[in-house]
Amino acid sequence: RQSAIDIMQQEWFAGIRDSNRYHLYRSEWSVQLITVTVPYFNEVKIKCFRDALIRFRLGVSEIQVHKNRFIRNGNESMNDCPFCPRSTEDEKHILFHCTQYDSVRPDSYRSVQPQCEDRFLVQLLSCVDAGRTRQLAWFLFKCFEKRRIMTCV
Repeated sequence: RQSAIDIMQQEWFAGIRDSNRYHLYRSEWSVQLITVTVPYFNEVKIKCFRDALIRFRLGVSEIQVHKNRFIRNGNESMNDCPFCPRSTEDEKHILFHCTQYDSVRPDSYRSVQPQCEDRFLVQLLSCVDAGRTRQLAWFLFKCFEKRRIMTCV
């Protein structure tokens, strides 16, 4: 029985590692993100904030790497941020770099050093602290709202 469980887990992690859809989960800290139960369904009471967080976590939001992940035409510029020339619009870009979201970005996200971004991102998404989870949900909602207004989507 335990052997079967171990084999299933290995196959599951291999599927995530090899998938284009789950690129966020491939970092060395990904096991923490996958194995921690995040109570954001209960902690984030405002539905539109919770929806923004869920879409971001699942890789189905309106950011370019989510929208274009299944398109295989070799055109990497399809993932460019609509606000930052020659910058890929991915999870880290939204949280740490896009100047369009500076006015709503929490101070704790601004102080993250580039070499620590992957770890901070995984810690943020796997956080069980209700306040940080609500703050992330609020920030993502504000980003997506601003993005829709600015790109008329």
